[in-house]
Amino acid sequence: PLSQKASRGDQILNAESFEAQGYSYMLKEENLTVSSLFDAIESVMKNRQAYIEAMNKSQLNNSINTIMDLIKQTSSR
Repeated sequence: PLSQKASRGDQILNAESFEAQGYSYMLKEENLTVSSLFDAIESVMKNRQAYIEAMNKSQLNNSINTIMDLIKQTSSR
């Protein structure tokens, strides 16, 4: 993600959330070097199956149904 200096910080929050859920690896802009980029790519490739499995297990896979359920819950109150 872009650094806090170059953005509002929402990219960092999103990236941290995805990483915490096991969907990705985060490399902050301020830590970006040729070496760190290579290491990040290597790590992502090595762990790609774990990322896929985490995403497949996510409760957020069907966002349309999730949103519709929330609307139904809210409207029935």
